[in-house]
Amino acid sequence: MLTILKTDVAVSFGSYRTEGTILHDPERQILVMSDPMEPDEVISKRLDAYGYFPAEDGTTVFITDWSENEGLAASLVAAGVIEIVRELIVGPFKSRAYEVRVLPMGAAAAVAAPVAELAAV
Repeated sequence: MLTILKTDVAVSFGSYRTEGTILHDPERQILVMSDPMEPDEVISKRLDAYGYFPAEDGTTVFITDWSENEGLAASLVAAGVIEIVRELIVGPFKSRAYEVRVLPMGAAAAVAAPVAELAAV
């Protein structure tokens, strides 16, 4: 079941920036971006093909950081929606992805990972 994590979140998808609501479904292990002007979009990715699996308790998902998703993880960290668990290099092009922990609603103040540190990775 989808639950709202945060509303009015500014998110970057490469050079495209938008605002919307971030939702989480721990059973399906997905994050969703809901924007009234666009169809809902699953913004987390499965990395099973590379041998990576999210936590069974639904607290982590994967965010890719290449192509149209470049900057997505950093914008979600800045919004207090996620925290980075670890960086992963995947695929034949050695692309960057992150395993991220989904923070409960209202946990923005508890985020300790500086966005500048994430951007420098």
